[in-house]
Amino acid sequence: EKWQGKHMSFPVAYWVEQNQTATGGLPITSGLVARFNADSLSLTHGATVDTWVDSVSSISASKVGSPIYNNHGIGGQPYVYFDGSSRFDIAFDANLNPADMTIFAVARTYNDNGSAQSIIVSRETTNEGYALFYNMTGSENEIKLNYYNSGTSDLESGDGTVSTSSPNIIAARVPASGTKQLFQNGEIKESLSGTYNNSDAATTFIGASDSSTSNAFIGSIYEIVIYNRNLTLDEMFQVEGYLSSKYNIPLIGALGG
Repeated sequence: EKWQGKHMSFPVAYWVEQNQTATGGLPITSGLVARFNADSLSLTHGATVDTWVDSVSSISASKVGSPIYNNHGIGGQPYVYFDGSSRFDIAFDANLNPADMTIFAVARTYNDNGSAQSIIVSRETTNEGYALFYNMTGSENEIKLNYYNSGTSDLESGDGTVSTSSPNIIAARVPASGTKQLFQNGEIKESLSGTYNNSDAATTFIGASDSSTSNAFIGSIYEIVIYNRNLTLDEMFQVEGYLSSKYNIPLIGALGG
């Protein structure tokens, strides 16, 4: 009788369910080899992150400069702040350099500084490895993923698709051969065919492209997730749906519905 003449609208029930999902783990774990998620860090607000250990394979990333832990960002989630002079170095680890790779990142750049801003880079030579970064060069302002073979191939989100006022869920499928794809907030941005050569010796950098802190990141990195296989579109939808709910970033396009 208390509910007579009353109702609960569907969107409310939907978002309750989504928020419950976000408190759990990633919905796809098959092939999951690395996950640098800021909510795994047990630090106080404003503390320097000396070491960032991934929560899947215990890969240790050592800081250079002063990356800072902040405990309340988008979706109420913590993040690591990079000031343009800080980074993490990771000795070669095969889990960060799989032959077939699907990679996700949740990040936001704070500065339109006219240069590349590296999220994660694992590049041995111009023939091996990958680089995921914001390309904040003038009117381009886009997400790019470079993958290396006999030279450099790149996937781009397109000019003007990035703003300093908004975070992004970035996803890319990079198999050793076949079609590579880049997604931004659930929307497919570019597809290319060709070859990707994974590295067997590269140091991996988070927040910069090399040991000189070139192409330094300015902004917040919430999470980086790597799989050692080519996830299906349905699996990508599940992971993106989880990240969308966790960080309250709306999805658009083919994967977002």
